[in-house]
Amino acid sequence: MTDQRIILTPGPVTTSVATRQAMLRDYSLNEPEFLALTAELRATLVELANGGERYVCVPLQGTGNGANEATLGTLVPRGRKLLIISNGFYGERLKQIAPAIGLTAVALDLPITQPATADALEAALAADPAIGHVVVCHVDTGTGLLNPIEPLAAVCRRRGVGLIVDAIASFGGLPLDACALDAEAIVVSPNKWLEGVPGLAAVLVRRAALEAAEGRCHSYCLDLYRQWRSFEDSGRWRFTPPTQATAALVAALRQYLAEGQAARLARVRRNWRCLVDGLRALGFETVLANEVASPVITTFHQPADPNYERERFFAAMWRRGFVMFRGSLTPFPTFRIGCMGAFDDKVMREVVRAVGEAMAEMGVTDCRPAHQQTAAE
Repeated sequence: MTDQRIILTPGPVTTSVATRQAMLRDYSLNEPEFLALTAELRATLVELANGGERYVCVPLQGTGNGANEATLGTLVPRGRKLLIISNGFYGERLKQIAPAIGLTAVALDLPITQPATADALEAALAADPAIGHVVVCHVDTGTGLLNPIEPLAAVCRRRGVGLIVDAIASFGGLPLDACALDAEAIVVSPNKWLEGVPGLAAVLVRRAALEAAEGRCHSYCLDLYRQWRSFEDSGRWRFTPPTQATAALVAALRQYLAEGQAARLARVRRNWRCLVDGLRALGFETVLANEVASPVITTFHQPADPNYERERFFAAMWRRGFVMFRGSLTPFPTFRIGCMGAFDDKVMREVVRAVGEAMAEMGVTDCRPAHQQTAAE
């Protein structure tokens, strides 16, 4: 391996040489070339979501979490309730954001291994007529859990409730049709399936909903309406833009269009299949069953073998050219391996081999978690 390691986190992800090269040029925020990049970025993201004329793209400086806050703060009226579907770490994050910005929110709390269903959402909305918006994390990268969006969107349409989709970990890979869903907003991150870099996020918003939100936002800087008006009126960002990250995303989007959504999904799904099959063959157990898992990331139970040491494992993977995410977002010991990024299943086979070597290096002979070992006794 070279100094360019493969990143196995759910974002940032490994980027291509062409994407990294796009950041080598400096841009002034108002020069025509940079304004053209911004316009291309906005148009392409609307196109990828099949937004047509009904949706607009509002890029924002910062992170996906910041874009979630901007979206909730701009679109949700203070006199109505927000229902947060929470079945993972990022549902819990949304539950922290909402009260911090003065929103009245209630939660549909579900186990972290259980996708949200239309029936559960229907019951929650029927029980509280004051709910005007629903927000759901499409894919929770704490586990990789997939919440099927189409049935949830159908309930929201039928009840006249606005749907906000945190698609940070799904957009560009899993199909999302804004017009078919009739979503009020879809929050997008460039450093996941799109294989861009951190520094900005974007929100695809139904134009009519954004126009109705003028003056509503809790924040001056995170006001999606003001940001959108700046793009519409002058093509410019309101504040200093992330110029290199914008250039990188445009380069990444051009590569994405050349590959195609179906091909990218198939490539990442092959990565996921190789990883899951390979580590299960070594004795590891996944937290999620295949039926409810996305191919974004897989979370594995930590081995109960007394020779297993988490930091030694990560260090061993680093020496072999792979960067692991050191945090755990589950209430029990786990580790995560991401499947997105500019690599294929040939690399993922090397990942599986490296995990096996790391276990052998530590003297781990049983990769099963404690509950599985106990059941076998």
